[in-house]
Amino acid sequence: MRKKSLKAVILIAAGILGLCVYFIACGGHKPDEPEEPKDYTVYFHNGAWPDAYFEFHPLTGALDSFRLPVEQHWQMSVSADGKKLFIPELSSVTVVDIETRTILVRLPYKANGGVAVSPDGELLAVLGEDLHILRISDFSVVFHDTDWVKQGRFGSNSKSFYCGSGGLVTPLAAYKVALDSGFTVTRRVFSDGNVSRIIPSHDETKWFLYLYAFRDLSWLEVYNVTFDSIVYREPLVPGIGDIELTPDERFLFYTNSAFQISGVPAPDSFYVFDIENNHRHAAIPGFVVNETGDTLPRSPGEMTITPDGRWLVMAGSGDGVGGLIAFDVNKMEIYWTSTLNLRVQVSSLTCQNSL
Repeated sequence: MRKKSLKAVILIAAGILGLCVYFIACGGHKPDEPEEPKDYTVYFHNGAWPDAYFEFHPLTGALDSFRLPVEQHWQMSVSADGKKLFIPELSSVTVVDIETRTILVRLPYKANGGVAVSPDGELLAVLGEDLHILRISDFSVVFHDTDWVKQGRFGSNSKSFYCGSGGLVTPLAAYKVALDSGFTVTRRVFSDGNVSRIIPSHDETKWFLYLYAFRDLSWLEVYNVTFDSIVYREPLVPGIGDIELTPDERFLFYTNSAFQISGVPAPDSFYVFDIENNHRHAAIPGFVVNETGDTLPRSPGEMTITPDGRWLVMAGSGDGVGGLIAFDVNKMEIYWTSTLNLRVQVSSLTCQNSL
């Protein structure tokens, strides 16, 4: 009897140990229990102060400020792994280690068209009066062109790069460079306006375009590359907004301006485009709640999306006070809102573009 009891005890102990190892390996989650979403950090610059920066956590709503000895002037980007910031100053691009808040290097390129990082984390595009694409490991030049370029985006496989290209007189065309096939450059001019934003679909058979016509009119367009045709067109007044694509390519979000240039009131809503069905899915009012609990309308403008596609974070402006809006993409509802004081202007929103 003792031998059987001892054997039973050993088997039970082994079973308990096995379960412990299993739950540790699974992070304490049951097999059918969804994992908690990662709280990706969204960074932005305070346009009112050249050396003031913020980090925002859309999952918790936490907002923290920090200072850097770096004066941001154009669109900055965070590295694909979320560990570095690439910040355009007047005549250089400064690389900052986010954890230590220290400057790693200053790259001698003027990025008055912004910077962009490839999803594989290997390439950095520096845009402005020239286009330089650098290898991040040693910052060597992979590609250089003398076109005036702005607002760049790598393809999802990091093998192509897209942006708007043109000069002060010539229209801004859609510009693509194929990084994996001889650096072939393609330019495409669109009759409805200058290319302000361009995002390719994952297979690059569609281009999602934000075209600027004149001071109070823009166009959202979907261009089918295969058939060389516009398959969706929508006027936006006053325009001058932003677009962002969900990683699963279900929705394209777009705004109709955070600015009022011509006196035309900017709408208080942002919009959701259903890509599969090729039509506007919804218009969602953008509101923030201030410290006293009052709901204030905001005109959503600049946007960024987390790499898991869960959070769309927007800058909102209205009544002379800026705000932040965190939109839960899964639930299609606003999750967090906040007002910011008069000394904070949300500029250059950016989040890592890889999981």
